[in-house]
Amino acid sequence: MISIVIPTYEMQGFGVQMLHNLIDSCLNQTYNECEIIVSDDSADDNIENYCNHKPYINYFRNHGKKGASPNLNNGLRHCTGDIVKPMFMDDVILDFDCLEKFATMKANWAVCTSTHTSERGDHVPWQSKDLYELARGCNSFGSPSGVAWKRNDLTFDETLVWLLDCDFYVKLITAYGEPEIIDTKVLIMEWEGSATNTIASGSVRITELEYMENKYSNLKK
Repeated sequence: MISIVIPTYEMQGFGVQMLHNLIDSCLNQTYNECEIIVSDDSADDNIENYCNHKPYINYFRNHGKKGASPNLNNGLRHCTGDIVKPMFMDDVILDFDCLEKFATMKANWAVCTSTHTSERGDHVPWQSKDLYELARGCNSFGSPSGVAWKRNDLTFDETLVWLLDCDFYVKLITAYGEPEIIDTKVLIMEWEGSATNTIASGSVRITELEYMENKYSNLKK
């Protein structure tokens, strides 16, 4: 079974709409042995009320530290599936057999192509050759929405916002080696209200780069 973990928040009033679109893409999959876990950081009850009318959604309010990483970790704590598939709430699954391909992956983790709504187009993943550069933001794998892994005890670093994915990928490679590349796609929404354009400001990025340089200085060649 795949655990689809969705960290949510108000997202400038578009939270319910974004979550609805994502849930639809999850339900339209050829593979349906899934549990949908929503971990909610919202200050209001809009997403909770939406989830309460969907019996197939396992809703959990995040009562701990706020932010993307703590919210993801809260969702991970409630997973019961063999495979964990995170999805950010403003992204969607494109191919109907996407989850089926992740469910049959042979490696301990896998990554697929990410299609962006911006002019950047597709991000085709490639194997990382330098863990230090990956830790510092040279992200060869893309968004966590394009990644899945066999359930383990790894968690996201709760001090990070912008580089939370790169940090987690370093952990996965260190524990399990390089990922399997899956031939399928997810859609990454890039808009003015996305976390990349709102939370991950210039000052945040500078702070996190310094943090990662210190954390992974042992990987520097």
